[in-house]
Amino acid sequence: MTSPQDPFSAPDPDGQQGQQPPAYGSPPAYGQPPQQGEPPQYGQPPAYGQPPAYGQQPPYGQPYQQHSGTNGLAIGALVAAFLCSPLGIILGFVARSQIKQRGQGGDGLALAAIIIGFISIALGVVIVVAGAASSGGSTY
Repeated sequence: MTSPQDPFSAPDPDGQQGQQPPAYGSPPAYGQPPQQGEPPQYGQPPAYGQPPAYGQQPPYGQPYQQHSGTNGLAIGALVAAFLCSPLGIILGFVARSQIKQRGQGGDGLALAAIIIGFISIALGVVIVVAGAASSGGSTY
């Protein structure tokens, strides 16, 4: 009596039914997928919400920023940059330092305060120098 053949298998062109697959470590025959060993083992991922060490990037796909809101000093620095430029610059640098230590939001606000403060001071110096140069040559 013959053994039943799987109706869903492809017909065997060589007629070699029941042939054993090659032993582990030998090259696979053409058309057969290679045999795989154990999958690689990886270490335990860091806990959710833990920031990486200072100056390092987080692993891909690992969220780490746990904002506790926008730094209030960054908001104050931006307002102060329009009213009193030197105060806005100082508050902006202090706010950026706090943001890096605490992991808060508002780094862009603090940076904007620093930039606006320096531009305001430079513009004020240009206006004073231009005003002094235009009125310095004529005396009555």
